[in-house]
Amino acid sequence: MTKRLREWAAEEQQELMNVWSSGGFMASFEAEAIARNAGATGACSVYKQLIELDYDLINGDSNE
Repeated sequence: MTKRLREWAAEEQQELMNVWSSGGFMASFEAEAIARNAGATGACSVYKQLIELDYDLINGDSNE
């Protein structure tokens, strides 16, 4: 299950990057563009954390 979750997160992260690179977060107003980019950046950050999940982290065995 963890492997599939990481795969899903990587797919979602790549999709956001594709939308961004094609100008999908542009807007008529600067504040709207900033909000869209901030939302996408936050989502990518969460996806990155999911991609980096491992057994030790899930079980709390990590020293971090």
